[in-house]
Amino acid sequence: MTPKDHPAYRPDIDGLRALAVLAVIGFHAFPELVPGGFIGVDIFFVISGYLISGIIGKGLANGTFSFADFYVRRIRRIFPALTLVVASCLLAGYFLLLADEYKQVAKQAISGLFFVANFALWTEAGYFDTAAELKPFLHLWSLGIEEQFYLLWPVLMWLLWRSGRPLALAIGGLAGLSFLANVLGVAEAQVTTFYWPHTRVWELLAGAWLAARQAAHGGLPRNARLADLTSIAGILLLLAASFALDRHLLFPGYWAALPVLGAVLVIRAGPQAWANRMLLARPAVVFIGLISYPLYLWHWPLLTFPRIINGGETAALVRLAAVAGAFLAAWLTYALLERRVRFRPSWRVPAGLVAVALALAACAHVVKSREGMVDRLPFVRQAESAFRQAPADAHHCRRQLGLKEGHCVASNEHLAASRKIVLFIGDSHARAIAQGFAAFPGGEVAGHALVSVGERGCLGFAGIERIDRGRDKLCREAVGAGFERALRDPQVDTVVLVGRYTLYHNAFGYRDKRSTAVRLTHDAVPETGAENPNPAVFAAGLRSSLESLRRAGKRVIFLHMVPELGFSPRRCVERPFANREAGRCAIPRPEVEAWQRDYRASVAAVLKDFPEVRSFNPNRLLCDDTLCHALRDGQLLYRDDDHLNAFGAALVLQAMAGELLAGE
Repeated sequence: MTPKDHPAYRPDIDGLRALAVLAVIGFHAFPELVPGGFIGVDIFFVISGYLISGIIGKGLANGTFSFADFYVRRIRRIFPALTLVVASCLLAGYFLLLADEYKQVAKQAISGLFFVANFALWTEAGYFDTAAELKPFLHLWSLGIEEQFYLLWPVLMWLLWRSGRPLALAIGGLAGLSFLANVLGVAEAQVTTFYWPHTRVWELLAGAWLAARQAAHGGLPRNARLADLTSIAGILLLLAASFALDRHLLFPGYWAALPVLGAVLVIRAGPQAWANRMLLARPAVVFIGLISYPLYLWHWPLLTFPRIINGGETAALVRLAAVAGAFLAAWLTYALLERRVRFRPSWRVPAGLVAVALALAACAHVVKSREGMVDRLPFVRQAESAFRQAPADAHHCRRQLGLKEGHCVASNEHLAASRKIVLFIGDSHARAIAQGFAAFPGGEVAGHALVSVGERGCLGFAGIERIDRGRDKLCREAVGAGFERALRDPQVDTVVLVGRYTLYHNAFGYRDKRSTAVRLTHDAVPETGAENPNPAVFAAGLRSSLESLRRAGKRVIFLHMVPELGFSPRRCVERPFANREAGRCAIPRPEVEAWQRDYRASVAAVLKDFPEVRSFNPNRLLCDDTLCHALRDGQLLYRDDDHLNAFGAALVLQAMAGELLAGE
């Protein structure tokens, strides 16, 4: 391939790149201002398909196309900025991230360097999920799709060229099939449709179709007025998509046609069209387009690292600083690295870039295999002990109790040797409280072994089924097995009910942004069509549970839920650049009490008929008069925003045991 194989430089296409990258950055930094800015990636896809196909097509027409030269040029274009950003993130992660965070970054780096990030992310979370906002290499999914396209498209285009069939027609047919797969798949499998190449390649093929059509019909339009209208219509479509679409729509689907069509129209209009010439070809806009690739690579890690360090969302000023830093880093990358490397003729350059990428992947593999290098820094070691859930031999525990499913944690390996058992029944909060079992010498309290059973996401009351997306949990069976054991086993003389009660009673977790509400059913509560039937189901389940336990002669303790924080306790870790403002590790107690008020009222209404049931309120341990704390005497109490860690669980268990079990 020679320079004459490349299409004439069009500053308006760099301007279109600028529009695309600014939309993406706006969405990532200020989604409330640019709610549909994610369509910038779709614009990039069209541009890539157009330019690459134009280069390949000219090379084939001139008889100078070379597969080796094509892929070497791709390495020169993609690898310099990519390897720099990955290396910088791995280095920064060493000093800033906790072990599990660093391990995740290493995994993401490997998938990004091998251009399979879209597949790796497909197995983890959707692009619009909250968890995705804490992945520094999330944005490499689009690079994965582009590189997968670059890998196969030259071969396929060469075969189509050799076949002698009209190239534009063949490309249009392929694009139509991909678009159909996208439209048919998005409703049933949005994450798959978003990340997989076969449902996104139509966007690149739209650009390829335009390049093939222009090559076959004499290039750019000759009617200046029509070109002006075409460019204006294209830009208006792109602006409308950026501000009218949002993350709640089924995207890509039909909606992705808006930015794709807009980009095709802008490119089709040509560099002399009024909007292209007067808006997109402005020097400042072109400059942003020239640095758009490194800018795209830099902006997301710079936005994400502060979020990780501070356990969630960051202040607007911090996000503005991150965006400014991304522009500076992108300009330096373009001026000092890309321009010097990309056009050097030596074969050693692409070979060296590949070697650097492989070395980075090897370093990331070491980080991943060493579980994020827990011993590298003191704050990492301290956090690891706070956030790691203590392992337990659930299989051995279930075998001793005759259970087939659910979690099972025992304080004593030999339950048969214990005189009595205190059985905790509940959801993942019951599993979390079991982390405190190790605080009791010999694994017993006043002659009682401690055992926790149940299933995460399942309210620990008998006869309750969860019918929303947790249907497959089979809560009635998992929790019912624990109750059955409690009722028929004379060793079990005390049952403690544990759970994240507001989740089931109120239908949502504290400050929960998810759209799917938790829905419960119980045989004793007929379907009424109420917006939230859970309070009635909650009360019926609690009442039937207490009645059966009372008939069996069991002592019952109702353990009220711990405060939900509404933030990640990771923000409390004392590490570099962490927010030091007062109150960052606490939540106002009035907020906690208000959120818990309804479920507590339901519990009180039931417990008045069961005066023998004791209750324990952990709020008095975890809160003072004004605040509920994630940190006590420098020690973290929580593993995440609503589960206690081992220290917090031990604190609650020891207080409860001393008050309700000791001396029995």
